[in-house]
Amino acid sequence: MNSQRQRDRHHRLSRWRREGVGRDFILRDLVSSGSVLAMPKLSAHLLMLTLIFIMIRQTASLTAAPPTLRRIKVAILGSGMSGVTVASTLLDEIKSNNKLKLDITIYEAGRGIGGRMSTRYTGEKKQEQQQQQRLQFDHGCQYIGPAKTDEFKLALHTWNQRGWIKEWKGKFGRIVYTNNNKQSSETTTATSTSSIAYEETTNDTIRYVGYPRMNSICENIITHSLLDAVSAEHLPSHQEEITPSTLTVITNTRIQHATSLLHNSISDYSSTNDNNYFYKGSRMWQLAEKKKHNTTTTNINEDESLVVGDDDDDGGYYDWLVLTDLSSARSLINMHDNDNNDQLSSFITSGGVGYIPVCTTMITLNQPLTSIPVDGIEFSPNMDDKFGSLGWMARDSSKPGRRRNNNDDDDDDDDKRESWVLQSTSQGGKAILDTMKGQTLNDIREGIRKTMVNDFTNAIPHLLSVIGGGDNNDDVIDITNMPTVIDSVGHRWGAAFPINAKLDMNSYIDTTQQLVVCGDYFGARHGRVEGAFQSGRSAAQNLIRQL
Repeated sequence: MNSQRQRDRHHRLSRWRREGVGRDFILRDLVSSGSVLAMPKLSAHLLMLTLIFIMIRQTASLTAAPPTLRRIKVAILGSGMSGVTVASTLLDEIKSNNKLKLDITIYEAGRGIGGRMSTRYTGEKKQEQQQQQRLQFDHGCQYIGPAKTDEFKLALHTWNQRGWIKEWKGKFGRIVYTNNNKQSSETTTATSTSSIAYEETTNDTIRYVGYPRMNSICENIITHSLLDAVSAEHLPSHQEEITPSTLTVITNTRIQHATSLLHNSISDYSSTNDNNYFYKGSRMWQLAEKKKHNTTTTNINEDESLVVGDDDDDGGYYDWLVLTDLSSARSLINMHDNDNNDQLSSFITSGGVGYIPVCTTMITLNQPLTSIPVDGIEFSPNMDDKFGSLGWMARDSSKPGRRRNNNDDDDDDDDKRESWVLQSTSQGGKAILDTMKGQTLNDIREGIRKTMVNDFTNAIPHLLSVIGGGDNNDDVIDITNMPTVIDSVGHRWGAAFPINAKLDMNSYIDTTQQLVVCGDYFGARHGRVEGAFQSGRSAAQNLIRQL
């Protein structure tokens, strides 16, 4: 009899193993069939204890508390291409992670999103737009050239498909020295008799601009790409009450001080923050702000809308700090108190990162400058005094979406004003700023404006002569009926145009201090939008590995 039971039990076990039946079911069936009782007493007792343990474990799993949700707070300084790329990549990487959520805050010192890709307005105030739309200017980045990497090619393709960028199909050229004269170097000054010529740029170079503004790219990355990441989060039923990942953008606010602290030194933090926060590392950052007037906070809500309101945040604590511009990196790294201060400082300074102080002026003409049929003109460095400080001038109104009326195809626009952007050469910008050392920012901007408007006005007859094919040295063109400058604004770019960068890496991370540094001064494509994009992606990926 016992032999028969053992054979039956053996057959059932073999069948269950073939069919993939679970261990818990096997034990319960053995008990109910009486097979356990037929075993030796010790084996039967062991099986009964095992069964009781399994049942207790299953019961406990039904009543156990849900796994702890980790929330990581990240502060990003700068809303340019690298800053918004960091935020976008972070949220995209963790959108399917139900145990990790991010609360990201982007601090922007300027009035709006975009950094060097920002947009300025002049003329009528915003509330008067319905009567006559303000003029806008891309006073920083002028256009995005062809992508050099597959990653950025995909990004440009995506942005183009979504309507965030459009091709600037203008006419472009440059002013150069003719072959019978050597171009001047830094140690050689060109004489007033040097021959200059105009060279038209071939149309095989694609130039993309943000649509309808240059900063539309960064704004759309935030309001669309990041919203997609946030709305794609699906929490389990027991975590439905948990807030998904969040993103906040605070403009007109400069971080003046960042202090790296040990968690156990912050006695009041746990009482003022959500208990769901879990800290991966042992340190965190305390930020101190300096607000400007009209500071606003932009929050991304689950209904995919932007809410802008007065900012009442008085700084705060963050687990990770991301520095995306050279000015913040230099000042804050040298300022905060930590053991690796020398290492971080030498990383920025010994990397050979310099910058070009570029002056920009936005001018408004009362009518189009039709006598110069060129939308973008580049001036060779060390050009003679015919063109003063000018390194680049562009008819900003010729870019897609820059028309002042709502219909780009409407030719009956009575407003004939035209917007131009002037940018200095590095030497020209330095010469302007050297004459205004110690002056206030407003005085510096006014000095930039006066100098560059004068250079623009003086350059027009020479441009007409060169482009028209006349005597480029002595021919004087009558400009009596030329358009008049009716509005102008000067702007100084401090460390926005990096040069001589020797940082082979695309970003830097200090896991001990929980600090990440990135920007367009990293990598092989420093100073370009593509370089900023690559650096932001690299920084986010390095940070994700630590979470």
